[in-house]
Amino acid sequence: QRRVLGGYDLVSLQPMNEPSMRCVCELLSPGPDGSASSEGGGGGGNADLVDVVTVEYATGPRGGSGPPYRLRGEYLAGVLAAGATFEVNYAAAVLDPRRRQGFVRTLGEFAS
Repeated sequence: QRRVLGGYDLVSLQPMNEPSMRCVCELLSPGPDGSASSEGGGGGGNADLVDVVTVEYATGPRGGSGPPYRLRGEYLAGVLAAGATFEVNYAAAVLDPRRRQGFVRTLGEFAS
């Protein structure tokens, strides 16, 4: 796993539902000794494997307005604590004025 991903400068994951987002958070969570990075695969301390978590804004259940799942605080905090960052695709909000308000609301979830 590390050999394959080690050949890339930047690795991004895009969870498309809540179970996959939970898996990403488990993957990035600190190892049993509390370290941010540990050897071995299968979750716990793999913070060096993922740089960016991409959130697709325009696939949400509210008519394509919002992320496809609820952005839980523990998910956001876990990803940020692991040293990864978020990318939010905002093209839909730029192109459709009705989606802008929902986009700003989604960004507010990141701030809280």
